[in-house]
Amino acid sequence: APALKVDLVVLAPQVAHHEIILGFDLQFSGAEMSGDRFLPDVQLILQAWEPDQAANLSALRNSIDIALAPALFGTQTSVKESTKRSSLSGFFDPWKHAAAHNLAQTRENVVRALLPETSDETLESWSTLCVRYHRRSPVSNEGVDGIDYFEMQVQFDQHQELFTELHRVAHWVVTLDNFIGRDQIDALHNRPDVILVKPSVGKNESYTLIVSSQTGRQFVVQRLRRRLESIKVVDSSDSEDTARRIYEVGRNVVPGAVLRSLGIGTTVNEIVGLVTTRFVISQQFPVPTEAPSLVSWISFDEHHRWFGRGHKTRADLGRFVLTVQGDDTVRLDVLVVESKFRKNFDVGTAQEQLNRTTDLCMDAYRSGPDARHDRSFWLDELAAAIAQTSGDQLAGSELPARVLLGNDEQVVAKVLDSLRSGDVQLGYVKGVAVAIAA
Repeated sequence: APALKVDLVVLAPQVAHHEIILGFDLQFSGAEMSGDRFLPDVQLILQAWEPDQAANLSALRNSIDIALAPALFGTQTSVKESTKRSSLSGFFDPWKHAAAHNLAQTRENVVRALLPETSDETLESWSTLCVRYHRRSPVSNEGVDGIDYFEMQVQFDQHQELFTELHRVAHWVVTLDNFIGRDQIDALHNRPDVILVKPSVGKNESYTLIVSSQTGRQFVVQRLRRRLESIKVVDSSDSEDTARRIYEVGRNVVPGAVLRSLGIGTTVNEIVGLVTTRFVISQQFPVPTEAPSLVSWISFDEHHRWFGRGHKTRADLGRFVLTVQGDDTVRLDVLVVESKFRKNFDVGTAQEQLNRTTDLCMDAYRSGPDARHDRSFWLDELAAAIAQTSGDQLAGSELPARVLLGNDEQVVAKVLDSLRSGDVQLGYVKGVAVAIAA
């Protein structure tokens, strides 16, 4: 079998080149060369580049498959002192909650407050003491009763051009950053077509993994077009427009599947089935609109660790409806959805997937005297999953991952705060399978 040839192009400061070479030799010095090759199968190509300078990547266009940018965008930071009157209600639990949080001041840049989002008297007192020791005075001139803290500002906008240029030269772009998340990527003027975000990865679960692509649109659309024509659901004259439409809404429904469809396999079938399923659910199982609600669609495939190792049986999607009721309590209703797009519908397999997923949701989120001891952890996981869905306000026909119902602009904040504090009552957990004939 032919060997895989890899060119590893590294852009780094000149002073770091020697250390990179040593590390490369340590990792690949024992690799065997193919018998018919003069050069090794893995080659290191070094280019001098300073992070504060513009990168000239024009020579690399059409030659890079994957671009890796670890901890690059959070390098431009500054620290300033700030103050506030009080903290949000709730209780800070060091087992579950982060000791710092991002402020929702701007989407392009990140402002991180070096205090928990919820109240903790000890940390707030220590923070106030440190700030006042640093500046030799309180932050506010109006009194000494406020909570003083440090804010870290990350200027992501200074790296937007580099992020865009990486997408011009690479099919896939993978970033691992301590500060940058979905909000910053969504705020880009020329943002990627497909975005997959996985928070809480790496050391201390303090990084966010972002995989994005901007070159695969035409490739995926053509694969969708051929699939639609092969099953004869549209005429050849309409297949291109239909495929493009499925691609557009598929990015909102299952971004992970759209990314996977850039490779080989049957993922195109999965996209067609899930997009069709979302339209069917919206028609057959509409969400009541009387009370303020947050409707969030989550792909269970992108949260497979919820199901434990070795358990691959799970449904495709979950519709989580969190409704703010008249007494300000929050009710959670879950609809588990399994999509089958194939010639022969296997009722047994679909039932097994639905049963396993509905049982998990019922056990994880049940409230009252039957609530499990780890319920708060599951609610935190759900809050994190919802927070990482795109907050773009799109029409229902675009099948957005997040929909706001009602006139309450603070419904997202209320819902997430209730999930993190465990103040949520479970309504129903139901399952439905949608079969689409291939």
